[in-house]
Amino acid sequence: MPVQLELAHRLAQLDHRMFHGMQRECAQLQHRLIGLARGLPDPGVLLEHAAQRADDLAERLPHALERRLDRAQHALAGLGARLGTPAQRLNQGASRLNGPAHKLDYLLHGHLRDHQRHLERTAGRLGLGEIRGRLSRHHQALAGLSERKRYAMGRRVGDAGETLRRLASLLVGLSYEGVLARGFALVRNEGGRLVPSAERALTEIALEIQQDILERVLWAEPSAVAISVREGEVEVAGELETRTDVAILEELIERVPGVVSLQSTVTSRSPNGNGERSRR
Repeated sequence: MPVQLELAHRLAQLDHRMFHGMQRECAQLQHRLIGLARGLPDPGVLLEHAAQRADDLAERLPHALERRLDRAQHALAGLGARLGTPAQRLNQGASRLNGPAHKLDYLLHGHLRDHQRHLERTAGRLGLGEIRGRLSRHHQALAGLSERKRYAMGRRVGDAGETLRRLASLLVGLSYEGVLARGFALVRNEGGRLVPSAERALTEIALEIQQDILERVLWAEPSAVAISVREGEVEVAGELETRTDVAILEELIERVPGVVSLQSTVTSRSPNGNGERSRR
């Protein structure tokens, strides 16, 4: 086929070009390697220089070791002269310890004398009369402490009782019974659960009017009546089938828990309704 022949011819051309390109690349690399090889020194010359340096170092190494050992021997001799013999070191240590030993002996004898004098004074104060006097003073101190304890305990109990009475009064004022006694009420939804906030109560009122009254009782569309609830005041506006539906709607809204007042502008569509508005 012409297309296959054209593709085969194109592939042959590309293969030919790739082959010649690789040949040129290899030739260029070979030429570059030859140039780099010309710039490198002769390995034989490098090895000859390294061998000469190694021979020089091998000749100098024994003399360097001898000189190093000589210097180490001189350093050890100087250190030995500075250290001295063990007997000399012991004598020096003994002479340094003599002074602190004499000072310690003097301090120990002084401390023993002071302790002995203190014991003698204490023994003179430990007579029978001294003990009886101390016991009498201790009994008086204990009696005073007992009286202070009894007074402190009574005052502490009185303060605790007063605090307890204040807390009991505060608890009565803050309990839910006290709140209910001041005119508040517990609001529950249709499931019997408490409504925790005013916003939740407003939402519950609107939902109850829309779902329970309009949809389940009057069978009306939720969009037929617009409902607005604000702080227990309910406003409804829209249109129902009959005036009877309007009256039922208003009466049931007033029975919803949490409703304070009702403003209704709902009208009727039936002929007997005459398009009049009902307001409470």
